[in-house]
Amino acid sequence: MGGFTTGDGQSPETIMFADSCCFDGTQRTTVMNQDGQLWIGSSVSPFVRPSNLTSLDGSIDISNGQGTIDLSSTGSDLHVARFIVAASGTVGTGANFTTINAAVASAAGTGVNCMIFIQPGTYVENITLPAGISLTAFNGDGAIGDVIIQGKITCNASNANNQNSICGLYLATNGDYCIEMTGANICLVKVIQCFLACSNSNAIHITNANASLMLKECTGNTAVNTSIFTVTNTSLTSLNGGLIFIDCFFDNNLSASTTASTISNGQCQLYNSRFLTPITTSGTANFSMVNSIIDCGGINTTALTIGGSGGNDILDSYLTSGTATALVMTASGFVQNVVVKSTNAAAISGAGTINYSGINFRDTSSAMTTTTQVPKPVSNDAIVIKTPGAYPYTTVPQDGLILVDSSVARTITPLASPTTGQRHIIKDSVGSAAANNITVTPSGKNIDGAASSVINVNYGSVTIIYNGTEWNVV
Repeated sequence: MGGFTTGDGQSPETIMFADSCCFDGTQRTTVMNQDGQLWIGSSVSPFVRPSNLTSLDGSIDISNGQGTIDLSSTGSDLHVARFIVAASGTVGTGANFTTINAAVASAAGTGVNCMIFIQPGTYVENITLPAGISLTAFNGDGAIGDVIIQGKITCNASNANNQNSICGLYLATNGDYCIEMTGANICLVKVIQCFLACSNSNAIHITNANASLMLKECTGNTAVNTSIFTVTNTSLTSLNGGLIFIDCFFDNNLSASTTASTISNGQCQLYNSRFLTPITTSGTANFSMVNSIIDCGGINTTALTIGGSGGNDILDSYLTSGTATALVMTASGFVQNVVVKSTNAAAISGAGTINYSGINFRDTSSAMTTTTQVPKPVSNDAIVIKTPGAYPYTTVPQDGLILVDSSVARTITPLASPTTGQRHIIKDSVGSAAANNITVTPSGKNIDGAASSVINVNYGSVTIIYNGTEWNVV
């Protein structure tokens, strides 16, 4: 091998010759006449002074010694610790495994948390995911659908500190659920940016009372007789288990399903999410919905049925149901700043209790027929205008302004069990109240100490507010 020279511009210096290299900083007048030498530092004879150079991972050790270099491997090939799956098994993909199950079994044997990287392809497998083992698409920025798992992923982790995550995958039902959480141990799973294809089964099934499943930025689709989730934590007595949806959207365009997602225990929370199929709660379930939409207008089905006895809150959200009742409240819940769109005779119904404020009835129906209705102080700020179709007329809580046809004498009966702060404005809309009086007669309550109040002035009106004991005219 030839050398190259450098120097002070006078006599050239050979610093590389016959695979030898010198870095001792001296100007040499003779060549290095032995092949394979590495000179580090100043020396008068061929020397190797590497000062125990060692790689960071300890896989290569270069030891001191005159004329020798000792290379020893103290580490292992890191590739065997990376769990990469390729469905094709093609040489050159860099994959260790051709099935996800094989990779999971190998990763579980390490005893530490591991991530399985899955290359594009279709994997027809049922997978049991141990604690600390997670799955992700090999290309994190690839299109959802590149990696398809057609089968069920069962999660039953036993260590709360070892969470599972499932990222960037297309999860398709194959006659069974996409994700199932079983057993009784604490099991925490995150599903991020996945697509759930519910062609022949519901997508999610939870029977573990201590399971918690969070879906973030996920999408999906349903078909006939399928829904997104079924939660049946029959032994749950606390809020350990349940479902959380964050920034999710689940469509219903494969073939319009009217099957409801159900939860009988635990909790279900929707944040900034949209469902195009109904949801029903029962048992001791807790439900909360914030800045979210359940849109069943295209399938004329009740959007939300609240039957769970836990805490129920619907805030800043949207419920639509077409010709069906939008919200059925058979338990107790709080509804605030919610748009309700329905053409049914009862937009909101049920044998339960609704505590409400700021409901906006967007379609032709504004009737609430729940057994107990508790308006909050601002409930009549956006006035509902009511024109009775028959008399005597008994008011309902949302009646802000009642327009009375005084072509004949009329009787208005304020509701029997008003809430403190309940308010009604009653007005002659025809201009005949002087001849045909409008009598306001509360049921079992007085108005300013009297049994009734009379409007006897044409186009006259009266505003009554319940003070907790009787109605007052203001």
